[in-house]
Amino acid sequence: MSFIRLVTPFALATAACAVADDSGAWPSHRAGMGRTGFSSQTLSFSATETWRRDLPAPSPAWTTPARRSYWQQLEGIQPRVTGDWANHAIADASRVWLGSSADDTVRCLDARTGEMRWSFVADGPVRYAPVLADGQLFFGSDDGFVYCLDAGTGRLAWRERLGPRDWRIPGNGRMISLWPVRTGLVVDAGVVYAAAGLYPSQGVHAAALRVADGTTVWRQTLNVSPQGDLLASQTMLFVPTGRGNPVGLDRKTGRLAKSFGGAGGAFAVLVGDELFSGTGNDGTLTANPVASPGRLATFKGNAMAASPRHSFLLDENGVRAIDRLAYRRAGAEAKRAAQRIESLKAELKKSGLSPGQRAGLQSKLGQLGETLDAAKRAGTATEQWAIRAPGRRTIIALANCVVLGGDGLVEARALTDGAVRWSARVDGTARGLAFAAGRLLVSTDTGALHCFTTAAVVKTVVKKTEPARLPVDFAKRLAKSARTARGWALVTDVVDGRLCAALAEQTQWSIIGVSADAGHVAAARERLAQRGLYGSRVTVHFAGGDTLPFTDYFANLITSESAWLGQAPGRLAKRELERLLQPQNGVAWLAPDSASRLANGLSGAGEWTHQYGNPANTSNSGDALVHSDLVLQWFGGPGAAPMVDRHLRAPAPLAAGGRLIIPGENLLITVDAYNGTELWRLPLPGSQRYSMPYDAGYMSLDEGRLFAAVADEARLINLETGAVEGIFPVSEFVPGSRRHWGHTVLADGRVFGTAQHTTASRTRPSRDLISADYNNNQAMVTGTHLFSASLERGRPGGGEWVYEGGTILNPTITISDDRVYFIETGKPLGGNGRHTLNELRKAGLRIVCLDAKTGGRLWLRAVGGRLGQSRNILFLAATETRLVATGSRHGSGNDTEYLVQCLDTKTGRELWAASHYKGLPGAFTHGEQVHHPVILGDRLIAEPAIYELATGKRLGPLDKPTDWNLKRPGHSCGTLTGAGDCLFFRAANPTVLDLGKSAAGRFQALAPTRPGCWINILPAQGLVLIPEASSGCVCHFSLQTSMAFRPRREGEQGNRE
Repeated sequence: MSFIRLVTPFALATAACAVADDSGAWPSHRAGMGRTGFSSQTLSFSATETWRRDLPAPSPAWTTPARRSYWQQLEGIQPRVTGDWANHAIADASRVWLGSSADDTVRCLDARTGEMRWSFVADGPVRYAPVLADGQLFFGSDDGFVYCLDAGTGRLAWRERLGPRDWRIPGNGRMISLWPVRTGLVVDAGVVYAAAGLYPSQGVHAAALRVADGTTVWRQTLNVSPQGDLLASQTMLFVPTGRGNPVGLDRKTGRLAKSFGGAGGAFAVLVGDELFSGTGNDGTLTANPVASPGRLATFKGNAMAASPRHSFLLDENGVRAIDRLAYRRAGAEAKRAAQRIESLKAELKKSGLSPGQRAGLQSKLGQLGETLDAAKRAGTATEQWAIRAPGRRTIIALANCVVLGGDGLVEARALTDGAVRWSARVDGTARGLAFAAGRLLVSTDTGALHCFTTAAVVKTVVKKTEPARLPVDFAKRLAKSARTARGWALVTDVVDGRLCAALAEQTQWSIIGVSADAGHVAAARERLAQRGLYGSRVTVHFAGGDTLPFTDYFANLITSESAWLGQAPGRLAKRELERLLQPQNGVAWLAPDSASRLANGLSGAGEWTHQYGNPANTSNSGDALVHSDLVLQWFGGPGAAPMVDRHLRAPAPLAAGGRLIIPGENLLITVDAYNGTELWRLPLPGSQRYSMPYDAGYMSLDEGRLFAAVADEARLINLETGAVEGIFPVSEFVPGSRRHWGHTVLADGRVFGTAQHTTASRTRPSRDLISADYNNNQAMVTGTHLFSASLERGRPGGGEWVYEGGTILNPTITISDDRVYFIETGKPLGGNGRHTLNELRKAGLRIVCLDAKTGGRLWLRAVGGRLGQSRNILFLAATETRLVATGSRHGSGNDTEYLVQCLDTKTGRELWAASHYKGLPGAFTHGEQVHHPVILGDRLIAEPAIYELATGKRLGPLDKPTDWNLKRPGHSCGTLTGAGDCLFFRAANPTVLDLGKSAAGRFQALAPTRPGCWINILPAQGLVLIPEASSGCVCHFSLQTSMAFRPRREGEQGNRE
């Protein structure tokens, strides 16, 4: 419920701030298209809080960043995209306007009283402040549209979609356009500028539209991710790119004019011919010249405001005031002196100079050195003052003070010395400031909007509404029928929102309502808003026609409000219902007197149940649906904060049963694979292992159960609920010695595991660990025993066996077709359970094959030939008839040589052997020498080569010769995953290589994100699943998020059409 809070007489007497000029407006975020945060209005110091409006708290688009980066030795990484952490206001003398990312509503308030004049509901979150121009209000929304309203009445004048079609996907828990408008707009000279889209692979669009009617001046496709408030000079439009660096577009054409360097971040300020942008991971701003190349400076700062003469820099410690004009003069003088010094030094190097000429040049050098020193001192002296003021988050500048917002406060400080002249308390953290006609408007992260003036206090106005009765019993029946407690519900044929409201109050689902009747949509939105449900819990949309504009497979529940309320039968066509229903656990129950429909799986969808896809380690999910023409399905959590630092190379995620299991730091997070809803979290203290190329998978899935090792125990976890249903001490299998679980497998109703020394796995994160494990000849984790038992009623049952031979190389353990394969030494080794291949080789290495049910040895053969020369890694992978062993060593030409041997699984007889070079001499300090193989049907991919599995013949993609080598367009430290004809891997971005396509479409970057350093791209469940794995990365990639892609259906419209 919204209300205006009464301000007490005591508060009136305790604070101050006002202006002499009541005519000034604040027409856009930070007061103009340069975003300088400056107004020439002047404050006197005698204002109090006149009114306060409590609105829904903002719902930011992105989660918080990682806590640290081990490699960069950086603690406390700063967020780079924070523009929607408050509902930023604009104002003129009589009205205040602001949008909301929580309830998708743009509001117009009376500037004097704070009372609502009108409201307008968009079809998605409104994350950036509107722009006021010539009596019209302009804003963009996550629904993909740019809107123009009459500023006085809220009447829609026009709206224009920037993307190619109306298509919506789950994005961080909201249903939004595939091409959301995530930029604050620029309106100037009769043109409104905007950009939409986040993923260049899906299409990103910038546009200039005519203010009068929204028609197009120009449109351009961009290869960046626009996020932040646009800025403009007379000739250039500046586009922030989220965590990346800004680009400049020609205002006349929209073509790319310039790319800027810097620390990354969505904050930007344009001052004259200099663009300041940031903030970086460590809280820095970068100054770039607009017209010339190069970078001017990088300095501490999270935000800044700029008056005509001064710059005010805000960082985590406080504020500094810089005389910008004096700083420029000093900088120019220093530059001239430095250039002249270099010129004179070149003169002195010339031959034939007389002693007098040389002495004259040296004298001039000395004078110029003094000039340069003086210029540097003058530059340092331009800092007018600096004050310590931690906890401040935002800043603007007025004619005689700077205003700071921070944790629970807002304050004005004098321009002359930074002394506090006025302060007041606010609810939450002040992150938005605006000043117009004597009113200071403060927006906080709680949704509060405070107005401070010298006017009389406005009394509290409370509007009470009697909520309508809801069909609670119907909602409970529907909730009971569902097969998941969290997810998305689609309610069709909405009448007035009563069933939507009941479902929201009785469940934890996110609810999407649709109706072909605009009146019903409006009534439902009003009812839901009155109950405080509209926005983050329920949204209602107008949708006519037979096809709804939502992505496939997103709905865990589909029902019809009109049918359940007994008014009219549901109208959703069967084909559309099947398209929208989540294929693993979805339920469609359209009417109370009809039967429910249960989803029963997605034919052809593969699973990723173990570290390398399956117990056979093929790194191939077997998914028959995935191909390289991909549509973004969802994006969102988990973000970077709970994840393992990317450089530490965490275990692979898993996917089965419609769920994606993501390993965080000593934590498991499970989300719905088809819509990204987080289903449960399970802390597992002491479970984390690092440097997985040298270790073994310690999590696996089988028949709705997750098996995970935690030190000396393995836990059986219900995949649906996250509840631990059983605990298996390793001592049950290997009594008498203190051991930890090593390799951990649950497959075909049997448990398999190794016992290892408690010090074998790498469990302590550090920079030294990263530095060592990306180089050659690193130690492999080994086991002392291998064991198995059948799983009966959640406990180990019959058929138990324990194998004890030599020291077992955990990364080689492979299970396929009732056989267990591994490499061990001829005799056990002592030590801490971690050994280099050079140490292991001296003890004699052999490949062993056991019967998986009895543990009896079926065959054994020595590791010999070229494979025996491996020093970096050894892996095994198997099919029914072929066992593949791969290794690598430091070969000739300072290059990594990969070694391959293919054996008959029945006898261990060698069928063929081969070797090839990486083709990157010197590249063995970034993990490129430990790639795991992929078996795609009859092909073996031992990066960078492809072999025919049956014969060892070298192969190439569709139109390439047989000596072709895979050369990734970027880093190659992560390993490959595969399905069908496609390989997925880390390059500069998450990338797909389609071996069945010609060169033109072979490599495709999927997202402007940083992939993980081992495995985090899974082609499984009929999707390409990419959980966040860039935690600790400080590079300038625009997005940091989990996501999923879906293969485009035959006949489905393209994203760039």
